[in-house]
Amino acid sequence: MADDVSDEPPVGDARTSWLPAQSAQILALGDAARRRNAAYQNAWQKLQPPAKTQPLKSSERRSLRQALQKQFAPALDAAEAIDAVLPTSKNAAVTRGRQDRTELILVDGVVALASQEPVDGDAKSRAARKTWVPTPLVLQRCPHILRQVAVHAPVAHGPLKRGADLYAGGVVGFGHATRETAGSWPEALFGGPIAQGELVAVCARDSWAPVAVGRFSKSSEDMVLEGSRGACVDVLLRVGDGVWPNTAVDASTSSSSPPEFCVAAAAAAAESAADALALAAERHAARTAAAAAAAHAAEVLDLKARTKRLAKSLRQVADLRGRELKDDAQRTKAARGPALEAELAYAEARLAELQRAVDDAAASNGVAEAAVEGAAGDTDEAAGADVGDDGADAETEAAAGDTDAADDDDEEEAAAPPPSPDEIFRAAFLTTLRRDLKPPVLAAEAVGAAAKLGGASVKETSWKKAAKFLESLAGVVDCREKSKGVLEVVSVDWGRAPPFELVEKAAVADEFAALRATKRGGCVTVSVRRVRNKNCTFVDGLDGWGFDEARQKAVAAALRTKFSAAASVAARKGTEDNRKGKKFFSIMVQGKYAEQIGDVLRRDFGVLTVSVQAKKGLVTKKDRQAFSSAL
Repeated sequence: MADDVSDEPPVGDARTSWLPAQSAQILALGDAARRRNAAYQNAWQKLQPPAKTQPLKSSERRSLRQALQKQFAPALDAAEAIDAVLPTSKNAAVTRGRQDRTELILVDGVVALASQEPVDGDAKSRAARKTWVPTPLVLQRCPHILRQVAVHAPVAHGPLKRGADLYAGGVVGFGHATRETAGSWPEALFGGPIAQGELVAVCARDSWAPVAVGRFSKSSEDMVLEGSRGACVDVLLRVGDGVWPNTAVDASTSSSSPPEFCVAAAAAAAESAADALALAAERHAARTAAAAAAAHAAEVLDLKARTKRLAKSLRQVADLRGRELKDDAQRTKAARGPALEAELAYAEARLAELQRAVDDAAASNGVAEAAVEGAAGDTDEAAGADVGDDGADAETEAAAGDTDAADDDDEEEAAAPPPSPDEIFRAAFLTTLRRDLKPPVLAAEAVGAAAKLGGASVKETSWKKAAKFLESLAGVVDCREKSKGVLEVVSVDWGRAPPFELVEKAAVADEFAALRATKRGGCVTVSVRRVRNKNCTFVDGLDGWGFDEARQKAVAAALRTKFSAAASVAARKGTEDNRKGKKFFSIMVQGKYAEQIGDVLRRDFGVLTVSVQAKKGLVTKKDRQAFSSAL
C-alpha cells in the first residue's frame, strides 16, 4: 500500500470523531486495562459458517454475556449494548459450532463471534486467555467497543475487502506522524500505545462503520524499532468474507451516523466512571480528614503527658537546689534543669498552637472538632492522675480509640436513609464472596449464605430470582455451569465491583448446636438420583444418629436456607420399616449437592460417617411415592 504523502494529521482512535471526548477517553482507559502482549496463530483463512450447530443453553448464554462484558468493559455495561452483541433468548436464536479449532457463536444463523487463543503457554492458560472476536456485522451494530483505525477510502473498499492485511502507510496521517513524532509515531498514528495481539476495528476515513476487524501484529515499541516494514494489522474478518451474510447491508456505505444507543452507552460509562472517581475521592478525603483529626488528638495527648512529666521533673530539680547533692545521679538531674525548662517551654508552645488550630477548625469542620475535643476531654481526666510514662502511653491509645469511635458516631448521624433490600442483599453477597466463601463456590450456596448474613433473601429484592441477580453483576461475578442446572461462581473482579460495606457477622451462638448428632450410628448415605426428570440429592440413615422426624425437618430447613433449594422430609416405605413398626425418614434436596451436603453433615451436624454416591441411578418406586408431593 502506498504511504500517505499528504500533510493531514493522524486521526488516532477514530471513535473520537463521533463520540464525546470524555466518553472516548473512558473507553480508551478500558482498552488499556485489558491490553496484554500475546502471540496468536495466523489469521483465519476462508472462515465459513459451521455445518453443524447446537443451541446455547441459558446458563451458557449468561456466562458468555458476562465474559463479553468483562472483555469489553465498560463499553458493554449497558443492557442495550450487550443485547446488540448477544441478544437474549426472547429476541433471537443463539447457537454454537466449530470450524477446525475456532469456536463460532451464531445469532439467527449468522456468525456473530469467533474465539481465538494464544499460542504460548499450556492448554489451561490458553483457554483462560481466550478472547472473542466480533464480526464486522456486530461491530456495525455496536461500533464503540473496539479502538478504530481510520484508513483512506480506496484502501478500505479496495485491498482490505479483497483480503489484504493493513500496512501503516494506508492509515490516515502516516506521513505526518513519522515526520513530526519519529520516536513515538505508532502512538500518534493509532491514538495511544498498542500491544501485539490487541483487537482493532478498521474503518474508512469519513465513516464510523468498521469494514474489517483485526489484531495488531506488533506492539508500538516493536514498530518504533523495526520501522513501518510489514503489515501492522492482521485482518481477521472483513465485510463480504465467508461469514458475512449475503442479505446484510453494509452500514459503511448506507448510514451516515452511528446507532444512538452506542453514544448513550459510552456516555453512561463515562458518567459511571466519573461518579466512581468522585465517590472514591470523597471517601479518600473523609479518611484523610479522620486520620488528620486522630493524629492531631494523639499529638495533643502526647504533649500534655510530656508537660506533666517535665513539670514533675522540674519540681524534683527545684527540691535539689540548696541541698547537698549526695551522688552523681542527683548532680546529673540538677544539671538538666535548663534543658528541662527549654523542653517544657517548647511543649507548651506547641500545645497552644494545636489548641488554636482546633479553635480555628471548630467553625468549619465539626467532625474534626468533635474528634479533637473528645480526645482532649479524656486527656484532662488522665492528666489529673499521678501516673508514670507507661500509664500515659496507655491513656494515649485509649483516647485515640475514643476519637475513632467519635468519628464513626458522627458519620452515622450524617448517614443516608436505611439501605434498601437490594443494597443489603448485594452487600451481603459480595461480603460472602470476599470474606466467607472464597470462589470457586456454588452460586446457590453463596446466595443462601448472603440471605442469612444480610437478613434479606433474594425474593425480597427487586430481582426476585438468583439468576436475575447474578445477571445484574455481569462483568463483576464470573459464573459457569459446573453441571446441568448448577451454577458456580468462578471469580470476582473486585476492581469493577459496586461500592459496598462489609456486613459484620452477628454475634450469635452456633446455629447448628441444637441439631448435632446425639449418638453414633451407621453410615449415612448421600446420593443423587433422578426424580421426574429432576436431579435430587437424598440423605438416608440419619435415624441412627439420633435424628427423629422433627430433627430431620430442622436439618432440611437448614439445608434449604444454605443452598437456596427446596428440601423436604418423608417416611421411607419398604421392608426395613416393618421392624417393630418403626418408621425411617429421608431428606430430599432438589439439585446435585452430594459433596456439599456430605461436608455439611460432617462439619456442622457431627455425623462423622458419610458415604457420598454422586452417580446417576434409577429412582425406586417408593421414592416416587414418598416424594411425589414435594415436587
